Amino acid sequence: MPKKIPCPSGGSVIEGETFDWQNDTPKTATITNTGSFLTETSYSVPPKQGNNPGTCPATVQTGISPGDYTYTVSESLTESTPTMKVNSSMPK
Repeated sequence: MPKKIPCPSGGSVIEGETFDWQNDTPKTATITNTGSFLTETSYSVPPKQGNNPGTCPATVQTGISPGDYTYTVSESLTESTPTMKVNSSMPK
């Protein structure tokens, strides 16, 4: 089962990892500016339905430098710029 990353708060992932964006709001979350570290440049995460959060799969690029990457989340009238930490998949 893929890791869940809340849209507005970011998280930590490994290069090449597939995860699910998770949206706990009643509005669709639009995630943009992800082309520098994910395989798509934007994502549309559906709103929660009842007690179930909306989800949308995403995959981290391979061969990118580990580090902190910012992206933009717009949910209705609020907008945030969280950070995603990308770690190397290579053992240290």
